[in-house]
Parts: sequence; C-alpha cells; structure tokens
Amino acid sequence: MEGIVTMNKKQRQVFQLAQEVIHRKLTVKEFSVLVAKSYRQARRIVASVRLREGLGVIHGNTARVPHNKTALGLEEELSRR
Repeated sequence: MEGIVTMNKKQRQVFQLAQEVIHRKLTVKEFSVLVAKSYRQARRIVASVRLREGLGVIHGNTARVPHNKTALGLEEELSRR
C-alpha cells in the first residue's frame, strides 16, 4: 500500500475490528454485530481489508464528483435570478 490513508473514527474502528477477525481474535459474526452490518456485508468488508488493507474500509466513490452534480457556473447563474 502506497501513500497515506485518511480515515475517520468509524472507519478506523471498522478497520481495527476487521484486523481482529483476520488475526482470529473475533469471528465474522461478532464483527458484524459490532459494526451493525449483515453477516454477508461483514464478510465483504473483511475480504476487502485483507486485499486492500486500509483502503478496504473506505468507500470507492470517496473524493469523486457525482455525475449528476450541477455545474458551479450554472448554480451561480440560477442563484442570481
């Protein structure tokens, strides 16, 4: 993993708990209850952390502009009316 990964408090907690599952200190079922996710989603998170380390808990669309966002110039023009 290259660079710095910035996580909020909740993401950091999910990452640490996923690491405990990987190191067999927690079960996936216990992890799912602690992070309030379904068993299936918890398995996906743990698998993603195994594969992508810290990036595994960060949403894939983070820092991307929505495709349906109104252009800034158009927003300013409409606000002047």
